[in-house]
Amino acid sequence: MENFTQYLFVLMWAIMAVYLFMKGIKVDKICFVYSVFFLFMTGWYLADIIYTDIDMMHGSLGWVFRGIVGAVLLFTIIVAALKRRKK
Repeated sequence: MENFTQYLFVLMWAIMAVYLFMKGIKVDKICFVYSVFFLFMTGWYLADIIYTDIDMMHGSLGWVFRGIVGAVLLFTIIVAALKRRKK
């Protein structure tokens, strides 16, 4: 069952990346940034599945992952604050 949920996460991140890419074309260019982020998430989770010898979520690789996710979160907060300030 664990393998199924891992593949489900990979599929979910990929669907979100494609969806946000399509939204970026029609709605807002910022969606492209989030589309790239979800492609990163797709690749990271897929690498975690494929490379069973390397634990992608713990150790130094886990800190890299958390750092990138934190940077995207900080970027999102800044963009939201700037959009709110413009209103």
